[in-house]
Amino acid sequence: MKFEDVLPALKEGKKVRRSLWPKDEYIFRVNNLVCNEKNDYWCPADFDNILRDDWEIIEEPEPDWEYIIKNKCLCWFWDDDDDVPRIKYLTSYRKNKRYPFVGYSKSDRPCPYTHCRPVRKNELNFYEDIHEKSKVQVTDLISTRK
Repeated sequence: MKFEDVLPALKEGKKVRRSLWPKDEYIFRVNNLVCNEKNDYWCPADFDNILRDDWEIIEEPEPDWEYIIKNKCLCWFWDDDDDVPRIKYLTSYRKNKRYPFVGYSKSDRPCPYTHCRPVRKNELNFYEDIHEKSKVQVTDLISTRK
């Protein structure tokens, strides 16, 4: 495929790669930036990558939405015209609807979205509070990931 053929998938948050890259290398969209698998900003050094026709979409299995809802997993939510995704809990999934995902956070009311994906492990940082004797762990989300 040409790069312009994989752009819609990239916009949807899917991973894409060139077929000659190692299997664990890919790029994906983060807000309006493109990042690689290490969450580093990706920019081709020249247009050689963009002009090639060996691009492919990495098809990942559909998440188990019921499991995500039941276990209150954090997810990214966005619509096609959003610049910044939002972190919320998925409260319901309505397949085949225009806005199939309903996200909720304590700071606002439930809201429907076009797109949703679970937060990835590499998008979380865990910190230990060394000042507390109980060593409470606090989660810090990297807010620029999508």
